[in-house]
Amino acid sequence: MWGIRSTSTPSQVTIDILDIRKARYFFNKMNEDQVHVETEELLRRRYPDSSYTEVVISEEKPMKLKYRFNAEILSISFQYGSWNRHGVPQH
Repeated sequence: MWGIRSTSTPSQVTIDILDIRKARYFFNKMNEDQVHVETEELLRRRYPDSSYTEVVISEEKPMKLKYRFNAEILSISFQYGSWNRHGVPQH
């Protein structure tokens, strides 16, 4: 499947999201199931001086979803990038 890679062991499943569109889809689906997640606020934030931070998702920097079966815990990890008001990367 495009944009997603997954692995599993008897104790956990790991899903790597490799495309920002898939990440938006995931959080929007959570909202449909009555879990309130401000998708755009989570994935991109603008500041008063016009600088912004945004989630960086690619094959090299995937968003990782790990679900541990025994503990019933879902952990989500991803990286942010920062840009100044002129669009110049600050990371």
